[in-house]
Amino acid sequence: MEIPLPHAVFSGPNVWEDFEVFLHDKGYLNSKIFILVDANSHENCLPTFLGHCGHIENIEILEIEPGEASKCLEIAQQLWATLAELGAHRKTLLINLGGGMITDLGGFLAATYMRGIPFVNIPTSLLGMVDAAWGGKTGIDFLGFKNQIGTFTFPVAVCLSGEFLETLPDWELVAGFAEMLKHGLIADASHFYELAALLDQGFDAVPQHIIENSAAIKAKIVAADTHEKNLRMLLNAGHTVGHALESLGWMQERDWLHGEAVAAGLLCEGYIAQELGMLTAPSFQILKKVIGPHFPKLPFEEADIPFLLQAIQHDKKSAGATVQLPLLTGIGTAEIVAVDDTELLVRALNFYRQM
Repeated sequence: MEIPLPHAVFSGPNVWEDFEVFLHDKGYLNSKIFILVDANSHENCLPTFLGHCGHIENIEILEIEPGEASKCLEIAQQLWATLAELGAHRKTLLINLGGGMITDLGGFLAATYMRGIPFVNIPTSLLGMVDAAWGGKTGIDFLGFKNQIGTFTFPVAVCLSGEFLETLPDWELVAGFAEMLKHGLIADASHFYELAALLDQGFDAVPQHIIENSAAIKAKIVAADTHEKNLRMLLNAGHTVGHALESLGWMQERDWLHGEAVAAGLLCEGYIAQELGMLTAPSFQILKKVIGPHFPKLPFEEADIPFLLQAIQHDKKSAGATVQLPLLTGIGTAEIVAVDDTELLVRALNFYRQM
């Protein structure tokens, strides 16, 4: 797969053989290798990885609890301390084996320890494979807001293997479709419609070419705007509102998945785009028809809207009451718009709440 990013990409039938050659050629096998997992990826994915990469020796496993609560400064401090205690140095390799939480946290850990050590992302969730593992964004959550502290730091390699998806429940696979739908909505209508058809007909496995197409869409955008000055902000579609909903979910101890929140965010932001005359009513109906039946409704009360507005306006791409939103101009096209109409944001949230 051709990915225009400054790191190696391994996928396809020879992914693990090629990856071992890479480790050998880069000299990473000459010293200790750390593997970051959570309890889920430790049990379900680590045996598979080690079974394929049996020549890797001198391994240390770093295990943390699953869930977004682990993506915090306290856990990062504990992991920094463990790396130091076990003799990690600037040429030590960290392998992040898990979903988006693991690749976000592990990338931040590697980017900041000793001013940066090399790391590899091996995403084990669909969301991780098509989004979180790519693009060089690392981060942790802070003060109740998502990804408030982080860096732009690329891994030295990313490995894609659909084998890991066999361990995931169907609802988590569907949640991963939100990011892929987003990629199609902002940049590739044919990709969006292929995904919509797959959701409608049901699926036993996600075709490899769809995973690779979605990753390639993100990679192309990232390559054109690595540090998110303009074009890359399109990849935030659905995320400004989605992150606000995630923050509400954490506060209320609800089990809302990132992909579910992004799907809700795409609907809210689609409503805003239609209200501003950017998105036609028929296109908005397509958006609702594809997302509505396939993603769970995230319930919240009208009394929660002030908190959601605060979270939206606290977004990293916002400036006070002005929110930078990637808004659809059609199926497959979008542009960045500064929205300073708080009442419009409230109407969008109420639209979703009352769907």
